[in-house]
Amino acid sequence: MGSLATNPFQLKGRGHSPQHRAILRRQPRRRQLLAEQLERRLALAAVPTATINGPDLSALIGQEIPLTVTFDNTATNPADIGYSPFVDIVMPATGDAPPTPFDGISFKPNSATYNGLSLATTVLTFNAQGQATHPFAKNPDGTSLVVTGKPGDQLVVVRLPFGSYGPDQPAADITFTGVVSPLAQPNSSYPVTATGGFQYQTDTAGNPTVNIATLGTTTTDPIQPQLFRIKKTSNAPEAETATGPNFQHTYTVSMAVAPGQTVTNLQLADVLPNNVQFVSLVTATGNGSTPPPTAIATPSTTVPGGTLTRQFNQVLGTGSESDVVMTFSYYVPQDNSLGIDVIPLGTGGTAIATNVASATGTWTSANPNFPNPQQIASDPDDASAQHTLTARTVALQKSYADLTNPGSPRAGDLIEYTLNFQVSDYFALGNFDISDVISDGQEFDASFTPTLTYTQRSGSESYSTPFALANFSVTVNDPGNGTTDVVFSVSDQLAALRGSADGDLLGAAIPPGGTGGPTPNPLPSGPGTRGTIKFRARVLDQYRQTPRPGADVVQGDVMSDDATTTATVLAFSNLSPTSSSVSDGSSQSFTLVSGNATKEIYAVNGAAPGSGTPVVTAGDEVTFRITYNLPFSSIKDYQITDFLPLPIFAAQALTFAGGGSTADAPPTGQWKFGPSDNYAMISRIIPTTSFSAAANSLTWDFGTFQYGLDLPSTTDILFTVTATNRPFADGLLLTNQAEQTERNETGNLLTSNTALAQVQISEPLLDITKGVVSTSNTAGVFTPPTVAPAGVTFSQPGQPGAAFTGTVTTSGLATTPINSNLSNVLGNDLVKFCIVVENTGSGVNGAFDVAIRDLFDATRMRIPTSSAGLNLQVTDGTGAALLYTGNLFGTGITLVDPS
Repeated sequence: MGSLATNPFQLKGRGHSPQHRAILRRQPRRRQLLAEQLERRLALAAVPTATINGPDLSALIGQEIPLTVTFDNTATNPADIGYSPFVDIVMPATGDAPPTPFDGISFKPNSATYNGLSLATTVLTFNAQGQATHPFAKNPDGTSLVVTGKPGDQLVVVRLPFGSYGPDQPAADITFTGVVSPLAQPNSSYPVTATGGFQYQTDTAGNPTVNIATLGTTTTDPIQPQLFRIKKTSNAPEAETATGPNFQHTYTVSMAVAPGQTVTNLQLADVLPNNVQFVSLVTATGNGSTPPPTAIATPSTTVPGGTLTRQFNQVLGTGSESDVVMTFSYYVPQDNSLGIDVIPLGTGGTAIATNVASATGTWTSANPNFPNPQQIASDPDDASAQHTLTARTVALQKSYADLTNPGSPRAGDLIEYTLNFQVSDYFALGNFDISDVISDGQEFDASFTPTLTYTQRSGSESYSTPFALANFSVTVNDPGNGTTDVVFSVSDQLAALRGSADGDLLGAAIPPGGTGGPTPNPLPSGPGTRGTIKFRARVLDQYRQTPRPGADVVQGDVMSDDATTTATVLAFSNLSPTSSSVSDGSSQSFTLVSGNATKEIYAVNGAAPGSGTPVVTAGDEVTFRITYNLPFSSIKDYQITDFLPLPIFAAQALTFAGGGSTADAPPTGQWKFGPSDNYAMISRIIPTTSFSAAANSLTWDFGTFQYGLDLPSTTDILFTVTATNRPFADGLLLTNQAEQTERNETGNLLTSNTALAQVQISEPLLDITKGVVSTSNTAGVFTPPTVAPAGVTFSQPGQPGAAFTGTVTTSGLATTPINSNLSNVLGNDLVKFCIVVENTGSGVNGAFDVAIRDLFDATRMRIPTSSAGLNLQVTDGTGAALLYTGNLFGTGITLVDPS
C-alpha cells in the first residue's frame, strides 16, 4: 500500500471545490491492471462472432433442451486478436407474459461448458425498464454496459476461459441447457439470442488493459416448443423392399409427449398410400392409457391403402419416444387399390410409397393465462412424421464389418463385405449378376473364397456354399484407376449347383416353367427368394493409382465399395427373356481412424503442479505437454499447433533440446520429446518448429510418414515458456488450446479434437483513489465528511513532519475510502490531497515500476511559494517513506523497486 500526500495547494479565486484527476500508469516490468491510462488505442479490428443453434429435435414443453453457441473471432487478419472473450445470451424466460406467470425458456444454472470445462456464468434479470447492467463490460466513458431486453427475461453472461482469441484459433462450441417452462404454449416462438464480445482493448503499449468492450452482431434462434412430436420409421433395410407378401416389414409410429403433460383423447393416425398393404397391428401402447386404445379406423387386409387410427383415452408425457408407440406390419403388393400394377409385370422396375403419420389430442395448459382446453394437432409438414419407401423388382443392400479392429478401421485391416439381395414374389429373373467395385487402397482377399447363401421360392431350393472359381472374376486396376472389379455370376453359380443350364431366379409366385399365362398369384406361400454373398478385402498401405501411384494410405482416408445387381426380366408365363432389365445398387464407405490430442500443464518452474488449476505469475517457467495418439502411424501433412493465451504467454522460436524421450522438463524456450513418445523413434522425424507472432501460436510440422507395420504410436511433446510481465486481469482462468491437423490422400484437412490446458493468472491489481484530507480553512466542508479511515489523522497543510498518523490499511479503506471533496473554501486557502494506490491483486511478486502522474488546473490552484512548497511525501500505509524518481505533475513519479 502506498499513501501519497501532496501538501499544500493554494487556491486561486473564490468558492471553487477543488477536484483533481489522478492518472496511474506504469512500465510493463511486472503485470498489473491499470486504473486509468493517459491514452487509449482501441483494438476494434477483432470481430467477436457468436452463433446460437437450438436442438436438432423439436423442443417439448417442460423439457430441458441442449443449446450451442459457436464463438469465433472472424477477423481476417491473424494479428487482430481480441482479449477476454465472452458471450451474452438472452433467454426468453417471460415467454408469452405479461400477464404473469412466465412461460418461456430459462437458463439452467451452471450448465454452460466448453469441451468439458465448466464456464463461469452470471445470470441477470432485465428490470422493469428492460435493462440489465453488464457485470464487467464497459462503455468508452467507463460506465458499465447496459443491455436492453424484455423485462423479466434473462441475460446470461458467459466468460470464455481464454485470455485472448485470434482469428486462427478454432471456433469454440459453448453448450448449455435451456429449460422450457411447463407453462409454455405449443408453437409459440421464443427467441434465444447470442452476442459475442471482448472485454478488453489495448493501450498504446499493446497491453490489453483498456476496459472497453467490443461487441459483435446478435444472432437469434427462435425456439418453438411442441406438446408432442412424431417419429415415423420402418425396419426395411436401406428404406427399400422387394414386392410381395414374403417381404413384410413393419412401420413404427412413436410419439414423445411433453414431460408432465397429459393429452386426452389422443388420436394417432397413419395414412397408408394405395400401394402399401396393411397386414396387422403389432402393438399400440400409450403411457398411462387404460383401457387399451380404441380402434377408430383399421385398413383392409386385402385392399391396399387406408388409414390406421387408434385413440388413447389419455397419455401421460415423459418426453420419451416410447410415450406412444404404434407398430404394424405391411408389404407392397402387386396391384394397388385401383387394381393397377404397382410395378409393371412385363418390365419390372421401382415404385415409391410415401407414408404419413399425424396426431390430434385435447390438452389443457396449467398456465392460467390459457385456461380452456385446446385441440392440438401435429405439424403436417414435419419430415420426421413421414417415411418414403422404394419398392423394387430386385433389391440389394450392402454392409461391411472390420474383422481386425472392429469400429476403428486402419491400414492392414481385413474387411468382410456382405451383399444381401431379394427378388420380388411376382418376377422371374435371368442373367443375374452382381458387380462390386472395391476402391483403390484395398485389395481383394484371394485367401477367402466368396460364399453364396440362397433360398428360392417356397423353400424349393436352399444353398450355402463357396462360389466356384469360374463363377466370379476379379479384375485389378480396371480401368486404370486403381479400383478392383469383382463380378459375381449368381445365375451361373445356381446353374452349377443345379447341375443344369438353368440359372433363373424365380419369385415365390412364379412356378418352374412359368405360370402358363395367368398373372402371378398375389398371395404366394413363403419363403421369398433371397440370397447373401460374402467376400473379403484388405486395406493396403499404398494406393495403386488414385490419388496417385504409390501414394500412402494414411489416417483419415476413406475406403469405399459400390455394388450393382443387374438381371433380365423373364416373362412370368413361360420364363422367356424379355427386352427389359432391372437393377439396384448399394454402397458402403468407412474412414480410417485418426487419433486424439491431449494437453496438460506438465510443470511450473520445473516442478509438477499440484491438484487443481496451476497458478501462474510473471516470470514463471511453465512446461506444457501435448500428446497425440496415432492409430497406425501412417499420416500425411502431420502438424500440431498450440495457441498460447495472450498476454501471459508470447509465442517465440523454440529450440530443440535434443535427446530422447525423457520425463525431464526442458529449459524455457526449448522443446523436447516427452516420456511416452515413440513416434519419433519409428519415423526418425524431428519436426520443424515455427511460430506466428500474429496468431501467438507454435507449430510442429512432422510432414508425411508411412509405416508398413501399421502399429500404433504416440507423439509426446514438452515445451517450456516464461510467463510475461504484461498486465492483465487478476485471477482469470486462461485456456491454452492445441490441435492436431493432417490431410488424407484426397487432400481433405482433418482436425483432431481441441486439447485444453488451463492456468490461473496471479496478477497485481492497483486501485487508485484521491481525496482532500485537510485544509487551512476551518469552514471548509468535506463530502463525505469523514476524510480518512478510523485511527488515521492527516496533519494540516503546510506543516512540516509526517503527513499522517496511524496506519492506512485495506480493511480501513474498505470501510472509509480516502475520496472526499472539499467545498466552502476561499482563494489563498491551503488544501492537502492524498492519493492512495492499493494493490488488491493476488500477484505473489507484487507490482513493480509503479508510475503515478497527477494533473491540476493551474488557473485555479497553485503550488505555495512558502518554504514548505509542494511538500510531496510518498510513504507506505505505515508512514514509512518510499523512494521515487520524477515529477508528479510533469512526467509523473516512478516508485523505486526494492532490490
